[in-house]
Amino acid sequence: MSTIGARTGFATTRGARSIAFFARDGREYAVIAAFLDDAVVVADVTAPAQPRLAAVVRNGQDGFRMLAGPTDVAIADLDGAPHALVTSLSGNGVQIIRLAQPTAPTPAGVAQDGRSGFDMLGGAHSVAIALIGGRTYAVVTAYVDGGLQLIDVTRPANPLAVAAVQLPGPQDVKVVVTLAAAGANAAAPGRGERVYALVAQYDLNAIAVVDITAPSAPVAVAAVAHGARGAATLEGAAALATFAVAGIEYALVAAEVSGGVQLLNVTDPRAPLPAGGARATSERFAMLRGAASVAVASVENCTLAIVGSYLGDGAQLLDLSAPGRLVELAQLGRDARSGPPMRGVVDVGVRKLDGGLHMFALGSSDAAVHVFALNASAACAHGALVGE
Repeated sequence: MSTIGARTGFATTRGARSIAFFARDGREYAVIAAFLDDAVVVADVTAPAQPRLAAVVRNGQDGFRMLAGPTDVAIADLDGAPHALVTSLSGNGVQIIRLAQPTAPTPAGVAQDGRSGFDMLGGAHSVAIALIGGRTYAVVTAYVDGGLQLIDVTRPANPLAVAAVQLPGPQDVKVVVTLAAAGANAAAPGRGERVYALVAQYDLNAIAVVDITAPSAPVAVAAVAHGARGAATLEGAAALATFAVAGIEYALVAAEVSGGVQLLNVTDPRAPLPAGGARATSERFAMLRGAASVAVASVENCTLAIVGSYLGDGAQLLDLSAPGRLVELAQLGRDARSGPPMRGVVDVGVRKLDGGLHMFALGSSDAAVHVFALNASAACAHGALVGE
């Protein structure tokens, strides 16, 4: 459908690694971490067929000093405005960016390893947001230090080190809340609820669970390793997404080395249970080779997963409506039967825009973000999606 890249006026998307979305003043925006450019791009995607450049911020310019090798982005509403929290792998820290005016982002605060009490940000890799006790926390994985850092970002100009947990080889992280009342905010626990961080441990071929209900005293409470209890697809656990079907909470893990996805029942995060999975073969699930990222969305009567394939240069769509039976849907990419060329897909995102669902696939090797319109009805009927 469209492309965010050099040929469409975006000169700063080399090594695109992560994407997140926010709305402001009736318009929709995407925030993209450009690893090789040491930069973050803000794109206006209100009209996804014609994305427009809103702003670019670069490491070492205009007060931004923690954007060297940005790898992940999360959005939080702080001080009445959206903020982007960006992990800096090379800078060993987190840059907080105020997006009150999306066309003119400004630096807020910085968290840097070895300063102000931060001791677990070496190789900061991924970030998730948790709302606990009326305060906002960033949960950050540190690949080099091998652990998890909790940061109080309620006052974005002054992020505070809260606690850290040792966890070898962490990459992606997601936050889940248990015992939530119907309709409750999934990131804002109430009385009797507990908050957990699910961490993909690439080097250990595992998923770790950390109880962060008391942010100052996080506790690792469970883990599922490849080969244990029927978990057959966790080698190189790189990314995960959470979703619920019929009141049951699941995590879908993209396993890069296994070349597939592992489904876990995390209704009780203290006792995660393998619940099925899929691997790429010569005949099925071809775009799960080198599975490096995953996003999940509910569409009409089905739940869709989009898995980014780094080795397959594309994406695989799965129907998760009956989680015990993963159904193969469309494939997109160089080796698929249709769709534009993509190179080294490392992240995928999904957002409802212009009245329909849209997929964003980040090609780290072709310096572009590919935007596709998903036909929800066709997808739920095991159909396809259409072009760039």
